[in-house]
Amino acid sequence: MDGNAGPAGAAEALLDVDSDAYAALPADDLREGVVELVAAQETAYRGDEVPDIDGALVRVLALGVPDVDVRLVERLAASPSAARLGVTCQALRQLWSPANLHPAPDPVTVGRLVGSAARVALGPGELEAYRAVLGLAAAQVGSPGAAAAIEKEIARLTATAPGG
Repeated sequence: MDGNAGPAGAAEALLDVDSDAYAALPADDLREGVVELVAAQETAYRGDEVPDIDGALVRVLALGVPDVDVRLVERLAASPSAARLGVTCQALRQLWSPANLHPAPDPVTVGRLVGSAARVALGPGELEAYRAVLGLAAAQVGSPGAAAAIEKEIARLTATAPGG
């Protein structure tokens, strides 16, 4: 694979389970490749052919590609929608999973996620994914103030949920 494949080539390389060519690509291309994969999931959201990108996310984590979560939340904040929130939270669940080595979520990034979620109507799927990501962030964020704010948002979601 060409070392200057760009985000589209990086996305393709990350999905190729029979190759490790992705490992030679620049971090910027890999980060933007993940953004392209999440965008593809958004396009197929609630459809039958949603691409499974968990393997690609594990690969960028293993390489230590920085700020993938930050870039995904920036994309969400630029144009929030329920579909975009849903696929972003699905990716963040993998990126912030305690099963994967990663830096703690940045409080500013978590704040942008909360602000973006406040701008869209959450369906049951988005609510479940969002609540799960907030729980992961609260456990890892490393800032007592940020953790308290996240817990407050989780309590608000619980109080406003049907049957909550």
